Amino acid sequence: MGRRREDFKPLLYLGIIGGSISAYELLFYQMSQASGGALGDGLIAMSTLGASIMYAYRILSPWLVSYLRLTPQELKGIAHIHWGWSSCLLMAAIPLPIGVNRLVGLGTGIFLIRYAIFQGRNLPISPSIFGGITIAEMWVYLGLLEVAGMRVYWRETAVGRFWAGPLVPWNGAIACVVAYFLYILPWESWGWSKRPWQQAAYIIPLIILWETRLQTYPITLLLAAGFYIFLAKVGENIRFTYVSVALINWALYRWFDSLRLTDALWYVTPIGLSLLYIAQVDTQLKLPEYKTSRHILRVLGSGLICGWAILFHQHTAWIPGIFSLIAIFAGLALRVRAFLYIGTATFLITTIYQSVIFSLQYSFLKWVVGLLVGILLIYIAANFETRRAQITSLIRSAIDEFQSWE
Repeated sequence: MGRRREDFKPLLYLGIIGGSISAYELLFYQMSQASGGALGDGLIAMSTLGASIMYAYRILSPWLVSYLRLTPQELKGIAHIHWGWSSCLLMAAIPLPIGVNRLVGLGTGIFLIRYAIFQGRNLPISPSIFGGITIAEMWVYLGLLEVAGMRVYWRETAVGRFWAGPLVPWNGAIACVVAYFLYILPWESWGWSKRPWQQAAYIIPLIILWETRLQTYPITLLLAAGFYIFLAKVGENIRFTYVSVALINWALYRWFDSLRLTDALWYVTPIGLSLLYIAQVDTQLKLPEYKTSRHILRVLGSGLICGWAILFHQHTAWIPGIFSLIAIFAGLALRVRAFLYIGTATFLITTIYQSVIFSLQYSFLKWVVGLLVGILLIYIAANFETRRAQITSLIRSAIDEFQSWE
């Protein structure tokens, strides 16, 4: 009745809904006759039925369009609804106990993933829906998200158990290989937008590294860092190297821990160097209007390292002394004010502190040092009075010179 007149089309949809409900009713009857099935098995069976109906609509589309007098878009919409329903059922089964249908769930997931990804291919008109993401790209994103969910079913297979066993420390490196191909393959010539695949390539290694964070090898972290350096070079986006810096720091921390290096300075120094790296290479911070921000970041990075050395390593004066000299010479060589300021301040604080300790331990030498310092101050004061103009000019030229430094 519903297919005879346009006004009766709601009856046609009711008939289609009734057909789907009848199919599920038959499935419920079969499930009720079985004993011992887990709840997850039931949801997987329902998802498989929905996927079968979905593919039936797509395969029989030419015949159904003429018989039901529906447009191809309307028939496609019905198939999409079954895809969404089946996908929700399959995802809902993940945390539930599954007895015998795990491989069936994996197979169903493969069909649902294929359906979603191929919906994003060769769409002639694909408007943006939100955030600049087109409908075609959204289908690919949904398919990729379903791939992530299917990993739970796949882990129980022989290959999955091997992946979750001896290869766990190398999973991050393997994920980088997969992400590399996702990034470089010619998706556009195959009919897909390349953006979803490249977005997946950006995050897949990070997700896998986080999942295996307790077992991953430092060399795996370095390989992943190299992958993000590759992305920064190919994509001409230097900020991808910030991820590389974080992964390198992580690898260093793992090595420090294995070498039993417990001094906090080992762990603070990479953080400070990372801040200095960002201040040096960030494209936005290189702009003239961000000169102050770049200077502050350099002060924070160098100040973190030298400040930590001052606070916790004055018992070994050579540590803050070396850091201060490195900062001073780096400031002079690179013409960077932050390094020179922090290095000079660190050197003076260390010198004063060690002088006080020295004078307290050797009381006689305290008077000798005090006498020499007094003579030096008198000499400086006398020269200042006689050469006031020259010294003032020198100070002004030094200030002007510092203003031209970074």
